[in-house]
Amino acid sequence: MSDAGGTVVLQLTIPWWGWCGIVAALIGIGIWVGRVNSDRESFKGFVKEIRTDISEIRTNINRIFERLPVPQLVKTSSPVTLTERGAEVSKTVQSKAWSDKHAPHLVDGAHGKEEFEIFDLCVDYVRQQFQEDADLQRAVRAGAYEYGANEREVLKVYEVELRDAVLGLVGVGP
Repeated sequence: MSDAGGTVVLQLTIPWWGWCGIVAALIGIGIWVGRVNSDRESFKGFVKEIRTDISEIRTNINRIFERLPVPQLVKTSSPVTLTERGAEVSKTVQSKAWSDKHAPHLVDGAHGKEEFEIFDLCVDYVRQQFQEDADLQRAVRAGAYEYGANEREVLKVYEVELRDAVLGLVGVGP
C-alpha cells in the first residue's frame, strides 16, 4: 500500500473452496426462499379451505336452528297458561289491554258455561277478530317477528288473556 497520493488497493484473495462455499450458501438460500414461497402458497390454500369449512359449518348450524322447535308461549297443562316467554310477548303486544277491551262482548255467551267452554268461545272470538281486525293482525305479526314465534303461537297468547279476562268478569276461575 502506498500513501503517495493515490488510491488504496485492497486485494482480497479467496481460495476456490471459499467460492464453492459462497455458491453453496446462495443455492441453499435460493432453495429455502423457494420452500418458503411454496409453504406460503400452501398456507394460503389451507386458510382458504378453512374459510370454506367454516362457511359450511355456519350454514349447517343455521339449518339446525331452523329445525329446532320455537319456544312455547303457552303451557298446555290444564288450564292453558302463559309461559314466562308468553308473558313477555303479552306485554309487548299488549294482549291484556286488548282482552280487557273485548271481554265484555263475550260475557253474555259465557254465563252458565264451564271454563273449557269459555276458552273455546275465546279461541273462536280471537280467530274471528284476527281475520277482521288489521290492527290485531299487525300486532300479532310484530310479536311473532320480535320473538321468533309463529303467528299461531302469538294468537294463543291472546286467547289465554281473553279467557282470563272473561272468567274474571263472569266470576269463575282465576
